[in-house]
Amino acid sequence: GDAKVEAVHADLVANLVVAEELQVALAERPSLESFQTLQSHLQALKAVGYSWDDEVESEGAEGLSSLEVVEKVLVKKARDQEHLVTTLRRELQEAHAARQLIEGQTTRLEGEVAKQKELIDRLEEDLSQAHTQHPPPRNAGGVEEK
Repeated sequence: GDAKVEAVHADLVANLVVAEELQVALAERPSLESFQTLQSHLQALKAVGYSWDDEVESEGAEGLSSLEVVEKVLVKKARDQEHLVTTLRRELQEAHAARQLIEGQTTRLEGEVAKQKELIDRLEEDLSQAHTQHPPPRNAGGVEEK
């Protein structure tokens, strides 16, 4: 009898130790509510195009709450976007300046073409008038008549 009681008692103590260890392990895990919150933050990060693991590691987010990590990642994303916008604005200004330069060159070259065309027209007209007023001699082409 006593051996049986002691065996049951030992099993009970062993089970209590295991139960206590499980209680400690369970207490170290996040609650269902914090897990769901973390999951929703993860979905928000995915929506803005970030990989949670990469950003958490690169931002040194150890010891921060999930909300602080999300905030930190989103601030970084906003900074990156601001930098991109600034770069694109500068490139746009450079493109506008280049376009204005090209338009100025085009206008100048079109003016030169118009002057050249006018000069060619005038020369053709003068040549035509000279030809009408003073026809070339009959053997002007260097061919002798027989």
